[in-house]
Amino acid sequence: MKRSVYLSMKSLDEARDIFLGSLGKGYLTGTEIIGIDEALGRVTAEPVFAKYSSPSYHSAAMDGVAVRAEETYGTTERRPRKLRIKKDFVWVNTGQPMPESFDAVIIVEKVHQINPEE
Repeated sequence: MKRSVYLSMKSLDEARDIFLGSLGKGYLTGTEIIGIDEALGRVTAEPVFAKYSSPSYHSAAMDGVAVRAEETYGTTERRPRKLRIKKDFVWVNTGQPMPESFDAVIIVEKVHQINPEE
């Protein structure tokens, strides 16, 4: 018996029918507008965006050192860069507001601290 390496090509309509059929009955029943108190366990039909960001400030996404991204370009494990505390970086924790003039965070696991005072 000859082995078939390639999948047989399906038309877009066939592929859609196969996909929707695999979801089971009642999965897709159309769309409706409901109140927020009825939304638990439901799926949105379109993307939903908050009117205001939360938190409302730029925050650190991880523990590490806040840096100016531009000053780290070209840095690799083989071409490390020595950073000075308070001049080139400041320590930040997840969720903390990003300090003024810093725009990136190097995750703490990627930082090799040589001298805690520098």
